[in-house]
Amino acid sequence: MKPALQNWVVSLVVLGCAMIAGSTQAQGQNTYLYIAHAASGRALSSAMNPALPLDISVDGLCIAKGISYGDILGPFSGAAASYNFVVYIAQTAAPCSGAVAFSATLPLAANTTNIGVLTVTASKILVGQIYTADQSPIPAGFGRYQIINATPGPLNASITTAFGTSAITVEPGALQGGALNQGIFTGSITDLSNTVVAGPTSIEISNRNSYVYVIAGSLDDQSVQLLGPKIILGVF
Repeated sequence: MKPALQNWVVSLVVLGCAMIAGSTQAQGQNTYLYIAHAASGRALSSAMNPALPLDISVDGLCIAKGISYGDILGPFSGAAASYNFVVYIAQTAAPCSGAVAFSATLPLAANTTNIGVLTVTASKILVGQIYTADQSPIPAGFGRYQIINATPGPLNASITTAFGTSAITVEPGALQGGALNQGIFTGSITDLSNTVVAGPTSIEISNRNSYVYVIAGSLDDQSVQLLGPKIILGVF
């Protein structure tokens, strides 16, 4: 992988962890980051542990130990600033001492909430994606879903309600979202021929909560997974 891409990728994933050290700035000047580990070790090599555990250090402080495939962490917060960080292959006995996967520096702006996603391309390259979360107020009686497609191909996210089934196409590297009445629904991920590749799963939407899902894996090796939800409470 090119060094510039390495720096960009690691920045997206790690910097949110760096911010847990806190900030003396006013809350309105903070930046917020959720981190989704959507990179299976088996997507990189058949010899790797599927969890692909990682350690993360920020300015020399080891602040994340053994984050694994499927985890969605956060929110991490801190003052808007540039942060220096390193991602390691996890070592349980001596965290943040393993092989260095990436190192980089990234500035994050104030008053933003982002979702950083670590994933693997069809070429077996570890990459990062970052998305701006919709944190606008949700009307009473509704919830919001936000679905990120971290796979290499276009997929449909279908939601079945009492009024029928609706589907949206989520392109690779895209976030799609919308509002639903509060209630319990069924959700599935299908390919463009409407074959179910993940799910069905029960989706509960509660009043004024936001639900973040990540589609991980690949159609090529039939490994598509639906990660989440990460629930963001009280968006009003």
